[in-house]
Amino acid sequence: KATVSVLYCMLRLRPVLFCRRYQSSTMSTINMKEEFLKGKGGMITDGCFTKGFSELITTKEIDCVVYEVVRVFDGKPLFLKDHITRLEASLKHAGCTTSTQYTIKLASDSVQKLIDLNHIRYQNVKILMIPADEHYKPPRVIAYPIESFYPPMSHYNLGVQAAFLKHERKNPNAKVVDASLKKTLSDAMADGIFELLLVNADGCVTEGSRSNVFYIKNGSVYTAPDSIVLQGITRSRIIELCKAHCIPVVFQPLAVTELLEAEAVFISSTSNGILPVGILEGRHYNIRSCETLKNLMNAFFSKEML
Repeated sequence: KATVSVLYCMLRLRPVLFCRRYQSSTMSTINMKEEFLKGKGGMITDGCFTKGFSELITTKEIDCVVYEVVRVFDGKPLFLKDHITRLEASLKHAGCTTSTQYTIKLASDSVQKLIDLNHIRYQNVKILMIPADEHYKPPRVIAYPIESFYPPMSHYNLGVQAAFLKHERKNPNAKVVDASLKKTLSDAMADGIFELLLVNADGCVTEGSRSNVFYIKNGSVYTAPDSIVLQGITRSRIIELCKAHCIPVVFQPLAVTELLEAEAVFISSTSNGILPVGILEGRHYNIRSCETLKNLMNAFFSKEML
């Protein structure tokens, strides 16, 4: 019980990181304003601080916006360098060609400035970068505080409930988000479902709607090939940790039947770390009986959190 409590406390130190491209009108100013109002505080727009919501992106549809969410702990942005590196890479993956050292530095500086001026101690902040076009020159950089969710301790003890959803991202590396997909996810997210595992036309799971997916069988860890998933930072660290602890990692398409027959299934993201799946489409997993999962979770949180 004490070990679980320590793991839970360490978990809450994790940053949150997402890297996605908004396309067409899916990045609505209304949603952005709602996020901002829930987060409270002022915002930074192109290096300038405003106490309220700045109505700067209301006149046009936004074709390409890349964003990240950074966890602030004790007034410090965690893993900010990784966030900024990922931000720059995501601009390229998303086809947003406009990127300069000035705007990249401005994104980094905006986070710290937001933390200082809003006196943020423990909260998430969001960075948006809008590449230059005929409307915006130079590129826009916006940062503001938002709400966040961290799984309760019971999720790590018992696992979360997941379900399959037939859907395949066209560009998983850029993780394109559109209104139709968001509605599909919302409609499919039944009561009690924590995550949806996306199944492609070949009947294989690629990733979760907001996570990477792994399963364990005969002491080996299986995950989808890099080419068909968003290569999350947490996923990469798990793979490195497996190699360091001599846990075999197999990169292959994850057939639905294989997940249902596996010893354990878990998902990963920067906010969740390693989060076990307790129930998948009616299949119950005995989390406590899988030594590989327990050892991997202990090693991960000890390495990443201390």
